[in-house]
Amino acid sequence: MEDIASISPQLRSILINVGAGLIVVYPLWRIFRRAGFYPILALLVFVPMIGPLIVAVILAFSRWPNEPRSKRGWTK
Repeated sequence: MEDIASISPQLRSILINVGAGLIVVYPLWRIFRRAGFYPILALLVFVPMIGPLIVAVILAFSRWPNEPRSKRGWTK
C-alpha cells in the first residue's frame, strides 16, 4: 500500500484543493437553494480569482426570489 507521503506534490495539491472546494460549495449550494436561486451558481466559486467575488455580489445585492414582499419595500 502506498504511503500518503509518497504522493507527488501536484496530486496532493489537487486533492487538497478539491476537498476545500467541496467544503465551500456544499454550504453555498444550500444557501442558493434556500434563497430561491439556482444552486448551480455555487460552482462559480471555482472560477479563479473572481468567482468568490461574483458569488458574494449575487448574494449581497440581488433580490432574493423567495424573500417576503414586505421586506422588498412593496406595499399591498
